[in-house]
Amino acid sequence: MPLALFVILGTLQLFLMLNGRIMAEYAAFRATRAGSVNVGDCRAMTHAAVAAVLPTFANVNSASSLMTAFMLRQGNMYLPGVDGTRFGAIVWIQKQLDRQPQRDIKDSFDDRWHPDSRIELVVDMVFWFPMKIPFANWVMARSYLAAVGAIPYFGVNPLSPAQNARWMKEGDSPSTSRVLGEMRNRAFRGQYDFPIRTGHRLRMMTPAVEIGRNCPNSPASL
Repeated sequence: MPLALFVILGTLQLFLMLNGRIMAEYAAFRATRAGSVNVGDCRAMTHAAVAAVLPTFANVNSASSLMTAFMLRQGNMYLPGVDGTRFGAIVWIQKQLDRQPQRDIKDSFDDRWHPDSRIELVVDMVFWFPMKIPFANWVMARSYLAAVGAIPYFGVNPLSPAQNARWMKEGDSPSTSRVLGEMRNRAFRGQYDFPIRTGHRLRMMTPAVEIGRNCPNSPASL
């Protein structure tokens, strides 16, 4: 019975995650585009990314509801009460140039023959996709963390209550990456957000004067 229930609920959750992946890739493009035409400004990039992923977890069936949902979350944070008990960053955005300019980019950008005018903005983004299907979210989050070595689990196996689970990665030490650490912390407080990581790159259309500043609510490195 638990296994049959997980197959049904897990299938629903996987399809929702697939939709989240598609929207995350679109959000990475929108964020990169916003940075390309806005001197690499984090605020514009973050707003573009959050607006793109809103349909995956908020009720945005009209232009007015989309605007309302965006205004509530323009700080790039889930809202307790509005998003259940969920809180924390919606997206992490890391940005860099594909190469450093040879001279002051403000002076060389308008020179179309100069290599600095063809510098590209490279964006690495993590969308913390909220898994909302009950039971499936718990099993999938715990088993994934165990599979990558972030947190072993030896409690009762929810798919077979008559035995204990042995969800762990054999032979490797637990991962200490920022992404897995954040996922582990959220899972400990009952918040099952799956990190969908994607990225994009575009040629800078404006001088990249804001590159080098970390985007709000994002760690220094992923």
